[in-house]
Amino acid sequence: MGSFNKIGFISSLPIEDGDQTTLLFMLPGLYQKKPGGVTYSTDLYEPAFLPIFGTYDDYGRIENVKYTTVVEFIEQFFGLNIETIIEEVDDASVGRYDTKCSATKNVELYKKLTFGLELTHVYNHMASKKRIAFVEDNISEYWLEKFGFSKSKNEENKWISEVDDNLFYLHKGGYGSFGFNHESLSGSSECYHPIDLQVCFNWLNYTTSITDEDRTACSIDISIEMTKMAIEKNEPYLEFGTYPRYKDYPNITSFIQRCHLDGTLHDFASYKQPKSLLKSVDEKEIADFVRFFRCVSNLNANFKPSNYGNQDQDILLYIDMIRCYREHLSNKLEQSNDDCNYDEHLSLLKSDDRDDKIINLLHD
Repeated sequence: MGSFNKIGFISSLPIEDGDQTTLLFMLPGLYQKKPGGVTYSTDLYEPAFLPIFGTYDDYGRIENVKYTTVVEFIEQFFGLNIETIIEEVDDASVGRYDTKCSATKNVELYKKLTFGLELTHVYNHMASKKRIAFVEDNISEYWLEKFGFSKSKNEENKWISEVDDNLFYLHKGGYGSFGFNHESLSGSSECYHPIDLQVCFNWLNYTTSITDEDRTACSIDISIEMTKMAIEKNEPYLEFGTYPRYKDYPNITSFIQRCHLDGTLHDFASYKQPKSLLKSVDEKEIADFVRFFRCVSNLNANFKPSNYGNQDQDILLYIDMIRCYREHLSNKLEQSNDDCNYDEHLSLLKSDDRDDKIINLLHD
């Protein structure tokens, strides 16, 4: 077969010879076997293992694979080197003749694998979209302890902190909300997020022990930390029905539902923990993938095999479609009744006409 471009399975951008490329193994999803379509955009295929990185070889695969702890994990899982895995999975996915199965372990799963390709630049951008826990997460035991609060021995839903001989009280209300009480405040102030608690302390001119690192911590990073801590302590950490928790913070299984990142399916009610993954793979690789996975879902994109491509591309058409998307997004922002303040984004969107200038330059 001759050389050809592949298509980014999320961005649909062309992937050309030598491009930095991310490969994600996938398995057919449960909903492929059910009539009547799917519920979510990510139901057709499910991620299997964390991504690997290399360059596109112009023939449908990646080469110059960066050897990471993820690659080592996959190789040990199948008892096979990564280059052979990529070659055989690609051959089987596109139906080439004389396909082989050289795996010595987990053979049945190996036979079902396919993969999708995406530009690494796109993957990295999606993986950088962090949910900052201090601003966006509900208050949990994790944050109460960070602020120096401890549970009251006499009252179950009451938390107490002492600063400069002053007592501060928190009474738990609805899920994720606390009432903050202090004699200097008129009544109580409702706190939903850690930043609300910080604001209350600021009103009272008290400083807390919260660090800049705490204020910029990502939710998934904290969850990985809590999960590893619970595994090391061998403690049961199941609360709130089927949601596994430790210190009232979601563990990793809450983020990897419908994924096979350690070769095991982690579903909504799964109590299994990817212990081998957490012990052998760089935590950042796991966190980056979770952020990427969230973006895929939020963009209503889907996982699909990179079994297609062509030798044609029309960069002008891509740029023209960006103009179309931008116009649609501008209209959406103008019509939005959401509580979020979109004015800044709308102004930036309308003023950013660089793509129009590029088109004019290309036509000159």
